Amino acid sequence: MRFSVIAIIMAITFLSFSEEAYAHRMLIRDMEPGIVKVIYDDGTIAKRAQVILYSGQDEELFKGNVSEEGIFNYDKTLQPSKAVADDGMGHRAEYDFSKGEVIETSNTPKAVLGVSMLVFIAAFFNYRNKK
Repeated sequence: MRFSVIAIIMAITFLSFSEEAYAHRMLIRDMEPGIVKVIYDDGTIAKRAQVILYSGQDEELFKGNVSEEGIFNYDKTLQPSKAVADDGMGHRAEYDFSKGEVIETSNTPKAVLGVSMLVFIAAFFNYRNKK
């Protein structure tokens, strides 16, 4: 019971004094046929990103890393349906060539899983300490 009260007080305190988090997302820009650029929304180049091109049937067509300038070159004859960029640090972007727009993805499931694991660990150690 005491643990629950402390946890609730800490959660209320944390949520009431928390400030806005400033994060950036990754974007894929279709420069011209055969060239895409991977950047973050603040204009920084995503130098570590890997790009995978997919067909309309979600088959992998081509995979490779971007250059130091964030440029990814591919064969113009491939005609991909979708491009997915991942920098290996939690940033991921998808681009739909047919619509000409970035596909928005949500990180909510990852956040819920992370918080759930922390709650589970806290409950486990609380139970263990009561024995």
